[in-house]
Amino acid sequence: MPAPIDSAARVLLPLPRAGTSTLAVPDAAFAAWALAEPDCLVVATGACLTVAWANHATAGIFGCDERELLGRSLLGALACPSTGERLEREELVDVHRAVVRDVVVTRCDGQQLRSVLRSFPVGEGWVVRLAADASAAGVADDLHLSRERFQAVSDRAPVGICSSEAGLRLAYVNDAFAEVFGVQPDVLLGTRWLLQLHPADQVVVGDAVVAVLAGTACDLAARVLRPSGEVRSVQLRLVPVRTERRAAGFVGTLEDVTERLSYEQTLAYQASHDPLTGMLNRRGLLQALSVSMARASLPSKPAGTAVLFLDLDDFKVVNDSLGHEAGDHLLIEVARRLSASVRAGDVVSRFGGDEFAVLCQGIRDDEHASEVAARVLEAATRTVEVAGTVVSVSGSLGVVLLSADHLEAEDVLRDADAAMYQAKAAGKDRFVLFDEAARERYRRRHQLVMDLRVALERGDLHVAYQPVVRLASPVSGAPYAVEALVRWDHPVRGMVSPQEFVALAEENGLIAALSAQVLRAACRQTAEWQQAYGSLAPSRVCVNVSPLQLRHVNFVQEVAGVLRETGLPGSSLTLELTESAVMEDPTIAAASFAALRELGVRVAIDDFGTGYSSLALLRTLPVDLLKVDRSFLAEIEEEGAARVVAAVVGLGEALGLEVVAEGVETADQVAELERLGCPMAQGYLFSRPLSVHQLQERMEKGWPW
Repeated sequence: MPAPIDSAARVLLPLPRAGTSTLAVPDAAFAAWALAEPDCLVVATGACLTVAWANHATAGIFGCDERELLGRSLLGALACPSTGERLEREELVDVHRAVVRDVVVTRCDGQQLRSVLRSFPVGEGWVVRLAADASAAGVADDLHLSRERFQAVSDRAPVGICSSEAGLRLAYVNDAFAEVFGVQPDVLLGTRWLLQLHPADQVVVGDAVVAVLAGTACDLAARVLRPSGEVRSVQLRLVPVRTERRAAGFVGTLEDVTERLSYEQTLAYQASHDPLTGMLNRRGLLQALSVSMARASLPSKPAGTAVLFLDLDDFKVVNDSLGHEAGDHLLIEVARRLSASVRAGDVVSRFGGDEFAVLCQGIRDDEHASEVAARVLEAATRTVEVAGTVVSVSGSLGVVLLSADHLEAEDVLRDADAAMYQAKAAGKDRFVLFDEAARERYRRRHQLVMDLRVALERGDLHVAYQPVVRLASPVSGAPYAVEALVRWDHPVRGMVSPQEFVALAEENGLIAALSAQVLRAACRQTAEWQQAYGSLAPSRVCVNVSPLQLRHVNFVQEVAGVLRETGLPGSSLTLELTESAVMEDPTIAAASFAALRELGVRVAIDDFGTGYSSLALLRTLPVDLLKVDRSFLAEIEEEGAARVVAAVVGLGEALGLEVVAEGVETADQVAELERLGCPMAQGYLFSRPLSVHQLQERMEKGWPW
């Protein structure tokens, strides 16, 4: 068996002089083995690696006879596969160890051949084996092609790309990478790129790169400090790369996220702050309260947290009388006062509308909370000059102290809201501390809302009808009209006042469903009565409309749909709105009334005389009927109330409007109304609200009163 190459390399050969034309291999064993080897073997000497001896396999690598190689330098024939550059002697041989590397051989005919070179020091020279390795050459070709493709893509990539062949040193960066740093690419090669990072981030990024070199990919945020002093936020993503016979390196991307972070911060600010006052909004306060509750749960932190919930009293009057711009000015001023009245560390927020909340820390007890509440309320409710008018400001303030019963931030706000409503119920312009009684009232109120939701889904509410009569003949004949009044017979509480559950429906988004049910039931029932009883049936049905319905964009279309569905003529339907509801937005009201009139539907203003409508506005609104508020009927025998009723009756006659007096309960009231010329009335004197069955009995008997 031939001697292995490493054994042969240890043979001290007396090498021939350069330029010798004969082969000189005195060691017979080596010569026999070397000449029989299929790989190209040469002996090279000197600084230029001059060929002193070669075997017969030379032709397979260099494409020429071995004698033609004698005296030639290997340095001129060998190049690096990846760069194509000529290789230095130190890259091919070493006086102390063997060297193995891929090379490109330039053959005698000019063609190039990829080979694997192995060199071993022998005496004053080296034995060099060159083997054409097809698999290695293919890998090298692929690697070279991959590198070309990588550089072609990365040079034009919009995201920064870098690579390190070994350690922290960068061997390549594209233009986008350098653009983020604000320097030329060559400035970042080596380890200098780390010095271009923000000083506070250099150690963190360095530690992350060390972890990458150990095999763990990283994705971290950092900052770049440009030579101009500008700081850019970046996202750095690195993955480890290991190459045979080389130290670990990495490839990575760098993304400039400065604008994106700024946009996200803007969105986050807008999501948690009120645009009018710049204060935290409901969401922002809930976040702050959640943090406060988490801290309070620590053993070393006593609770000491209170929430003050402020609702301005009668703020709507300012908007209605002075305009929304004046209302905004008032809200901004109240916000400023609240901020000035609280202590450092307290958080003030605007929930929306005329509601504010204050998160206070370090509250010792109820007495301390009362002191803070009194100071806040006093500061917020001083008079304000708005649009040249001095406006009195008052507010109802609810106070709740954080306790073990509060598991979520919403629980605290719920109790503060309940205390605020208790302050309103007690007469407004005051503060109330939340207690167990308030909690129970809130619980019952919340339960009633849930029950109302279920009742609407099941259709458990029903409609009663109260007749509207002509005073000329109130005891005979069919009524002029009937007013549809919704009723709720609660399975536990019994009959619930409409004033209570209608208000709850408006506050909890149920009014649309409630009103739609009443309107549909009233129209269907009236159509059936008119078909069954003819002239004995009411000629019109009056249905109350919520201000929230009036502002809905599809309100008129919904009314038209109900009329088509039930078959009731539009002329048999009257929709009633309170004077204050009309005045919330007269423009919308006028447009809606005009559209309803095209359907034949009549419009009535309910509780007339208690609002702020002007004569000029009333003259331009397409209104058909005025209903005198019942409060004037209770005092109609007094001169002041009688004059109001007379004025409304006269106004109706002047504008061609019908007038109805509500709440008639005595014969004396009827006599006074007749004296004043009021044509129509309704009230308990004539009939309480009747069920469908009771009203049908009246029609069947020919309306005996």
